Amino acid sequence: MRNLIVTGAVALLLASVSLVAEPSSLPASRPATSTAPASKPADPKTATLGAAIGDFASLLEKNDKDTALERWAYGEQASSDILDGWDEIRKAHAKYDYRKWIDAAGAATEKYTVGGHDAGHLHVVWVKTDEGWRIDKILHCN
Repeated sequence: MRNLIVTGAVALLLASVSLVAEPSSLPASRPATSTAPASKPADPKTATLGAAIGDFASLLEKNDKDTALERWAYGEQASSDILDGWDEIRKAHAKYDYRKWIDAAGAATEKYTVGGHDAGHLHVVWVKTDEGWRIDKILHCN
């Protein structure tokens, strides 16, 4: 039994060494900004649009509606849209991963839409305000 454990540990060590020795054989990964949840909350006043989208996606995953409202809603319309559609927005994000829109968000200057007709018919419309990027409204179409 002890030999099995040692043999398994040696095999694991050898496998990890071979992976390090041949990095070209590893599959390419997507940029961290596109896939990894934000490690700390974004500051709405200074966050880039990409950071705002990533933070909103993390809040959807945590089912933290109150923080999402406080941090990202711009006015009563957005607050109402988030409250009324929270479960639907969470389902759309789980299926389509809103982080897919982060890379293209860097080119946005005033307005940007996450989601759309091909992503559950939900359009999360972000706008640049004096207080940073905020969700202006969420549209649902068929």
